[in-house]
Amino acid sequence: MKLPEKLRIKIPANGISDRVVCVKNLRMITGGGLKESLDIINQHGLETVVSVTTKYGTDPSYTTKVFEDACQILRNNGVKIGSPVHELLEELRLLAIKALEVGEDELANETLQLVLAEKLRRNAY
Repeated sequence: MKLPEKLRIKIPANGISDRVVCVKNLRMITGGGLKESLDIINQHGLETVVSVTTKYGTDPSYTTKVFEDACQILRNNGVKIGSPVHELLEELRLLAIKALEVGEDELANETLQLVLAEKLRRNAY
């Protein structure tokens, strides 16, 4: 898996229960400083786009594992995190479901094919 260059992060409007863990894991993902990460975590209800670091050595499997673990910990604390493109693909998938519900089978089929092709293309690298 190739790490994304950027991630979209949205902190819940009601805040986070375990801010220390979230700051630590956000720093692992971005390679940023304590103040920068704390400022992002304190932005309740706002979206921020951050750069992703690859500073965890040359072993891609280890870097990927660190990245995935840190993202999962943030998600477990209510933080919405994902690449901006993957969020758009999810919105397209939901739009295709709505198209199916109103009988627009061809539109739904073409939209889902686009989503699948893009996900396959992005995961191939």
